[in-house]
Amino acid sequence: MSLQTNKNTDLRIVTGAAGDVEIENGVLFVRYAEAIVSGTVAEVASTRDALFRVLGNDAIVDAAAVAALFHAINRVADAIGIQFEKSKLERTADLRDQLALDVMKTARFSE
Repeated sequence: MSLQTNKNTDLRIVTGAAGDVEIENGVLFVRYAEAIVSGTVAEVASTRDALFRVLGNDAIVDAAAVAALFHAINRVADAIGIQFEKSKLERTADLRDQLALDVMKTARFSE
């Protein structure tokens, strides 16, 4: 999904209201992602096991691969100091505000 083509993106799943979003097994994926980002080893294992019980091994592999890829991309971007172009800052202002991205430690939106 692109912000350029879909101006009405539903962000509730990433702002804490995942239960209100009609994405099949969305809550399971959100819990797994949150455990990966800020949980304990036990929380990652628990959410991974829940995904396995409901969706099977392929879903776990796919979800873990997506999480790893996003983590890697962010690390590379941070390490080499990539910053948003001015046009992207303007285009994503509402999205960044809704997700409170500009207040995160890794936010580097200076010109």
